[in-house]
Amino acid sequence: MDWITGITRLALGRPAVVFLITLLVIVAGVFAVFRLKTELLPDITLPVVTVATTYPGASPDAVLEDVTIPVENAVASVSELKELQSISTDNLSVVVAKFDYGTDMDRVEQEIGAEVNNIVLPSGASQPTVDCFDWSDFPIIFFSIFSLEDDRDVSDLETIARRDVLPAVEAVDGVARVSIEGAAAQQVWVTLDPQKLSQYGLTTQQVVTALEENNVSSPSGIIFDSEGRVLPVRTTSRYTSLDDISSLAVASVEAASPVLVSDIGQVEMATDPFASISRTNGQPSLAIAVVKETDANTVEVANNVQDKVSQVKDRLADDVEIVTLFDQSDYIEESINALLREGGLGFFFAVIVIYLFLTGLRTTLVTAVSIPLSIIIALIVLASQGMTLNIITMAGLTVAIGRVVDDSIVVLENIYRHARQGEKLSEAAYTATREVGTAVFASTMTTVAVFLPLALAGGLVGE
Repeated sequence: MDWITGITRLALGRPAVVFLITLLVIVAGVFAVFRLKTELLPDITLPVVTVATTYPGASPDAVLEDVTIPVENAVASVSELKELQSISTDNLSVVVAKFDYGTDMDRVEQEIGAEVNNIVLPSGASQPTVDCFDWSDFPIIFFSIFSLEDDRDVSDLETIARRDVLPAVEAVDGVARVSIEGAAAQQVWVTLDPQKLSQYGLTTQQVVTALEENNVSSPSGIIFDSEGRVLPVRTTSRYTSLDDISSLAVASVEAASPVLVSDIGQVEMATDPFASISRTNGQPSLAIAVVKETDANTVEVANNVQDKVSQVKDRLADDVEIVTLFDQSDYIEESINALLREGGLGFFFAVIVIYLFLTGLRTTLVTAVSIPLSIIIALIVLASQGMTLNIITMAGLTVAIGRVVDDSIVVLENIYRHARQGEKLSEAAYTATREVGTAVFASTMTTVAVFLPLALAGGLVGE
């Protein structure tokens, strides 16, 4: 190919320019390496939005008619919608909206939120929760805090975690939120007295209805402000204390004062018996999950969190232990180390083989420079496109190293053969490259052709 021989002649005729370009590439590569984020998986936004609504006490049929269908009708009006699915079970409605890859999901999520906020749902139904799936929502670290002694219960561990561990971890740059699993969840229990219910002629369902109807948040219409903007109006009534529930009027009895919840039962705060339970090494424990911000570097955030937790551990009691159950950065660093190890071995053996067969220091140095230079150029491209070092990009770099080694050996061996025939080294380099340039380019394109269909495929694989 003419452009290959043209590049070769230009490089041979301007060695100083080639040297300066190489230096610039190396400098740019150093900056690119510091800009590259390291992640376990590529940064892919799945075009899926879920709308979840709870409807306590409702059957699947009631959930479908009263909640799911109104939500579906609201979501169906959103532009670029590709597919709509729903699941209606006891107490819960989930509507799943799917879009094409490349859709602006932030805009779509806002549109769906605005639509579902304007629908009228039954008084017992909760406000629909709109979520867009994001890989970054998966915790990067799971810790477990437990006691080596038997005299501490979960509530003590929760106090320690919320007082000492959570504030320290939340203060780390790049941490979005920290959550606790296995804590003793608190619930408001209303225990009714059957005799008093019978005395006042009330039923349990009447009490449940009264509690539901006085703890609501529902749309009440819209108003227009002075600038013509549409503002949704909601009617909200929430319990703020146990006294609010105790003083709630359930019903009125003729010629008597209203019947309050406190007249027919007892209101108290109690531990949820169905809350999640966490155990470590057979001991009651709490699981602490750390989620990073979307644009934060996983490895950097994880390492900073680990350092902060180590500092916190030194201040805790001797019987309190914090162990790491899962650290996503370990898998990322392991993948990067594997790439460096395999690439380093490939580079080393390629240089040794070339030196043994060609017995020339200059030709060996060409390979020693071309392989890392090619990788540096790839890293510059990744950084400029906002991509990350992950299992996919690192696998591609590993394949590329083998491709560069193969091409380098083919070209260098042909140059060596021409030089042995008495040609000047510069002329041998030009002639040899011209002879095998097309073949090398074709073999490289063969490798590209194998992987290109994956990039052209649709759906998640194409992304």
